[in-house]
Amino acid sequence: ILGRFTAFVSGIKNIIHTIHGFPFNNTQSFFKKNLYVFLERICAKISKFLIPVSTENIKKGLEHDIGTKDKYRYIRLGIDIENFKNLKHSPLLKKELGLKETDMLVTTIGPFKPQKNLTDFINVANIIVKQNSNYKFVITGDGAERKKLEDLIENYNIKNNVYLLGWRRDISNILNSSDFFVMTSLWEGLPISTIEAMSCGLVPIVNDVDGQRELIKYGENGFLIKPYDINETVSKILFLANNPVTKNEMSLKAKQTIDETFSIDYMIKQHENIYSESADTNV
Repeated sequence: ILGRFTAFVSGIKNIIHTIHGFPFNNTQSFFKKNLYVFLERICAKISKFLIPVSTENIKKGLEHDIGTKDKYRYIRLGIDIENFKNLKHSPLLKKELGLKETDMLVTTIGPFKPQKNLTDFINVANIIVKQNSNYKFVITGDGAERKKLEDLIENYNIKNNVYLLGWRRDISNILNSSDFFVMTSLWEGLPISTIEAMSCGLVPIVNDVDGQRELIKYGENGFLIKPYDINETVSKILFLANNPVTKNEMSLKAKQTIDETFSIDYMIKQHENIYSESADTNV
């Protein structure tokens, strides 16, 4: 919002904004949510193009009168698909953490902030670990809520089963080392970690929000869970663990979902086309 206002005041005509999810959501107060809606409406008027990363972004924007349909240019997020689908070395995270190969590794990825709702991930870990200590849970990321999460892990007495890895550059190694991928976010644009996980053949068990719906067909290549429904997330992890044939079938479908239209090269080409379309205007 600040960037677009600054560009407008500076006289820049070609203002192109990528929407990684809107800043308003149903967890906010009435005043805060509607303030963001109001500001987004103004910013849409001064933007030449709006680039949503999911069709849910377009739907949500138009429902709230943010911009007109002709301003939206849909471009998915892209990843290095080859790196995730065909890891060039053996996955090493279990060895790094001193785990047994038979341990079940449940992974999530994201910054430690309210949007990611990581307390629910730890609550899921607590329920499962109390039933079976061979389950291990990994959170890759860091942020302002680290102390809060550490205290919760301490209070549950599950320090030997939950690992906070901090920021990492070997996400393909981490995902290919994992048995399950879970995301407890309260809102998303098009979550790149879900795309990466599916590329690795992990069956996503994620909250039913925004761009997740674009990636996942329930029961076919993943599961969509109502936010805050911890018990259902637990249920789906255990279901996949107890039904390896179904898990393998869904894993294959998840991997097949991520085709070349999710590649970073494809994404860059689409952006180049939009910049070319704007080239007739002096910047």
